Amino acid sequence: MTQVQRYFPHPPQDVWSALIDPASWWGKPDAPADVIVGNTFTMTTVQVVGTRFSGVFEIEFLDAQPYDHLTLGLVAHASTGQAARWTRHVAFREHEGGTLLTVTNRGVNLDDLDERILLRVVKEIQATELHGIAKLLDQPRG
Repeated sequence: MTQVQRYFPHPPQDVWSALIDPASWWGKPDAPADVIVGNTFTMTTVQVVGTRFSGVFEIEFLDAQPYDHLTLGLVAHASTGQAARWTRHVAFREHEGGTLLTVTNRGVNLDDLDERILLRVVKEIQATELHGIAKLLDQPRG
């Protein structure tokens, strides 16, 4: 399990809206999907160098309670061998006039070198996405 937290000086409703806006994401979905439990979408990126992972990620909405939490299933497809199957839980908590966002990745096989490398890449992507959320939230509203 890995966990990242970030504070945003904005209410949970605004953070939720920015989080589900593909403009804050590192990659773009191959086709848009509404945040409805059971919906899936695919993102195709570059191959994760030095691993068996092809750069194709299938994401499924497992649980969603707007402004409170979002749980996603993530399958990282492999060109050979087993795919990686993780769960990402995003929790929103009101904190000091804003929102504390906690992102937890579960199911990572740390005994698998390729998954450890993939995890490093995913954590970098998460940092980029959190920055994208902050950027969206800081834009003037019209």
